[in-house]
Amino acid sequence: MTTITINETVYSTDDMSDSQKNTVQMLQQNLVSVNMLEHWLQCVKFVGEVKTRELEKSLTEEKEIEPGTEKVRARNEKGHYISDDPNTPENEAWVEKPKEKKE
Repeated sequence: MTTITINETVYSTDDMSDSQKNTVQMLQQNLVSVNMLEHWLQCVKFVGEVKTRELEKSLTEEKEIEPGTEKVRARNEKGHYISDDPNTPENEAWVEKPKEKKE
């Protein structure tokens, strides 16, 4: 026995006409479609938020590089790469250094 609740009243589909059962089936398909669309909307919003953060980060990190210099990965005293500290606005993983002159 399948039931449907409308305004706190429970109805059995066994007692419904074929037309009413078809309407119930259409309402179920409608609910599935609404849930799917809501999920897609959440995904689209999330992608938009991620891309906005990526753009903002790239705009705030990309500063003018002085002529005659280049950006290279930062290294510690042992020559190992230094990672970026996400708690600071600067990107410590990259530093500016003078370009090496080719002879």
